[in-house]
Formats: sequence, C-alpha cells, structure tokens
Amino acid sequence: MTAIRATYSDLKIVKTRKVIQLIFEVPIEEGDNALRVLGGLPRSDAETWVAIAPITEEAATRPTEKPRKAWDELPLPQQAGIRCDDVEFQQWLEAFDAQEAVEAVRRICGVKSRAEFATDEIAAERWRTLDHDFLARGIG
Repeated sequence: MTAIRATYSDLKIVKTRKVIQLIFEVPIEEGDNALRVLGGLPRSDAETWVAIAPITEEAATRPTEKPRKAWDELPLPQQAGIRCDDVEFQQWLEAFDAQEAVEAVRRICGVKSRAEFATDEIAAERWRTLDHDFLARGIG
C-alpha cells in the first residue's frame, strides 16, 4: 500500500446525503503521484475506498523521494538510458528522437544492447568517452 502525504484542512457537511466531506491538501508537486496512487480522478459510477490515518510530524516532513545517486554511481546502462531520453543529448547526436539516440549510442559503442555496458569493458569505456564528450561540449 502506498500512502499520500496531505494536510487536513477543512470539512463540509452534505445534509442531503448524510455524509461529511473531509478536505485534504496535497502539495502541488506531489499531485500527479497522489492521483496515480488513488487510481486517477474520481469516477461517478464507482466508489474508491481509501484509508485515512494521522502521521507523526517527523513522517510528515520526511521527503517522499529516494535520495538521488550521483551520476557516476548509476549503472552505465541506466546512464545511457537517461541520456538517450535527454533532448539536448539527442540534438548533440543529431538524432530525431530518443529511439534514434539509442540506435546511435549502440552504433557508436558497438553494442546490440545498452546492457552490454555492464559486462563489456571496451563498450563501457566507449560509453564513458561518449558521455564525457557530450558534457565537455557544454551541453547537459
């Protein structure tokens, strides 16, 4: 089960339905995640039951995201995947989109799959050189 951090801010009595609407506020930067956890926007044809529980102040202020690893701590196949999704990297490779960037990286590094960067030291060094050249040009 995934929890959503929110603050209890108000309530509204709906006399015609004999219910109370509890209003919780979620920071805007966490809104997409909250909707994903809840299964999207409310539907008029189905109820979505959720649990509500108070949390400690410590838990409320704790970041919800994992701390990010430094670039050089990421596995090389993951580095290559991130770079290929980067529009500036795509432009630097003169690729039209991420898929063309992936194909260019495979061609330049002499691999069939980015996974080979984890097992083939020559391919790994080619990737490191390509990434270094990209950063050395002041892009990224």
